[in-house]
Amino acid sequence: SPMIAPTLGGYVTAAFGWHWVFIILAGIAGLVIVGVYWLLPSGSKPDSSVSLRPLSVASNYYAVSKQPQFLIYTVAGGIAMAGPFAYIVGSSDVYMNVYHLTEQQYGWAFAIVAFGMIGTTQTNHLLLRHYKSESLVKVALIYQTVVGILLLVGTIYGWYGLYSFTALVFLFVAGHGIMTPNVTALAMAPFSRNAGSASALLGSFRLTAGAIVSALVSILHDGTSLPMTMMMLACALVGLIFLGSSKVVAKQKSKKLEREAAAIVDPL
Repeated sequence: SPMIAPTLGGYVTAAFGWHWVFIILAGIAGLVIVGVYWLLPSGSKPDSSVSLRPLSVASNYYAVSKQPQFLIYTVAGGIAMAGPFAYIVGSSDVYMNVYHLTEQQYGWAFAIVAFGMIGTTQTNHLLLRHYKSESLVKVALIYQTVVGILLLVGTIYGWYGLYSFTALVFLFVAGHGIMTPNVTALAMAPFSRNAGSASALLGSFRLTAGAIVSALVSILHDGTSLPMTMMMLACALVGLIFLGSSKVVAKQKSKKLEREAAAIVDPL
């Protein structure tokens, strides 16, 4: 859908007006509701041992958030993954008002960039045969930061035309396809229980970060691609800094605990 939907949306908008995009979406939502109610088979029975009382739910979220590995990869990954939200929000204005594409052409440009993310996501399992998820996340963040710097500097100095700009955005979003599955797996790895709460908290943080970045792109709008590229770089860079600093702090705490344990075992 990231490749097909924007392209079809461009043709629908050109032929019938933008209102019809939302009419079609409402129709699709209605079909989904009907399908879920009448066609989706029943799953497992509710687990009576799980409480849905607000205090119990809040307690589960708090317990999940205290897990160091979950916290590191949720925050670092969530911030970095807000970068594509900046692209999603800002790209239509950039492509149609800065590079003067039509609605249909913008749909195709969006689909081409989306292919970068989809393609790298599909190759992730091949990379995992040779590299650990931790290494892939770190490399993906460094890679996105470098591409983000090139995008921002080129935007400031007016280096890029349509094709070179799209190529760099393609490369940036491609890094997202490597980072997302690995950062999700690392964040969820510590949980055998409370996996549902962890997944909900992980998704909520990502969407909240994406919403904040989207709002900032809109607030900073100046008729150029600068707000979009600036926020894309900021997300990758802040995510990388948070991941690196968190790892350093975690190692220092681990060494401190080892020294304290050694002192207890051998006080002399």
